[in-house]
Amino acid sequence: MSNEQQIIPSMPNALRISLPEYGPWNNPHKNFSDMVEVLQVSKEAILRIGPCQCSSNPGSLSIEDAPVEIPLSSMQCIERKIHYGVCRAVYNHQNVVIKFVFGCEIPRWFALEREARHYNSCLLPVQGTRVPVLHGFYKGISCDGSRTPVSCLVLEDCGDRLTQPFRKLPLEERLKILKEYCELHKYGVSLNAFAERNVVRKNGTYRFIDFEDINDKHECTWKGSFYEGMTKPHFGKIGCSYVMSACGEMKLWKQSNDVVRIDHRFMKADGFPSQEDIDFLCNDADFCVSPQKIEELHEWLRGYKQVKDKMAPEQYATTRPDFEY
Repeated sequence: MSNEQQIIPSMPNALRISLPEYGPWNNPHKNFSDMVEVLQVSKEAILRIGPCQCSSNPGSLSIEDAPVEIPLSSMQCIERKIHYGVCRAVYNHQNVVIKFVFGCEIPRWFALEREARHYNSCLLPVQGTRVPVLHGFYKGISCDGSRTPVSCLVLEDCGDRLTQPFRKLPLEERLKILKEYCELHKYGVSLNAFAERNVVRKNGTYRFIDFEDINDKHECTWKGSFYEGMTKPHFGKIGCSYVMSACGEMKLWKQSNDVVRIDHRFMKADGFPSQEDIDFLCNDADFCVSPQKIEELHEWLRGYKQVKDKMAPEQYATTRPDFEY
């Protein structure tokens, strides 16, 4: 066993879970009334599931597989959409996260099966260190009259997702995340779309989640440096396209004085106010501008440079039109 690998705690073969119901998006108090009964799928069966096939329902629970109920009092909804969701629970003093999908042969179903397959193959060596421990992958049916197929991925609870953009984190925290990400690369794993949603934090420790879409045959050629605080280096100095992209997302490099960033696009600085003023006026560029309104946004920003000596940015920001979709 690798010294990176941890012993995975065992979970019951069968579970009865009251999942959060789908309801109004703005209701923070979900009812946990979607009762399901599920059986654990063996590692061998998970690995036999092909990239584009749907595994069969495990069928009815037998007497030998009397389901163990997860205490309803421990359940907490993180996210609930029409076909899928995520919730927290506690079983046998273990804090877990349950990702679940209702239905079969839909994109979310396939994605959860891919993630289960990755946890049981390329992510095995880093479970419990850089990714959560997998407690089990379960399949079964809802307990209502519809008997809808359901699949559940039960994982170690490693904390909350980042709620702020990477660039707003202190530099030392961004570097800590990047170094962990590069360690993940050593095991041939890279996220195809690395973003804040892939990172959770607990007690100052970061882990990576959401492995539906990965490159599990990555051969990393990172040269060992990020060149943080400098101008953007050419690719040859970084060596890995995934690391290069992550550094860009983290805003590690100095921006040239000749350009400004507006809504994730770089423009010549001529006629625009400072980057600091642009970030303030655009809510730090966290919104997405409609392509039909981008020129209108540019003209509005140029307008502030003309009145900057007479008007504070807080006052000018109140005149901002609606540039979003």
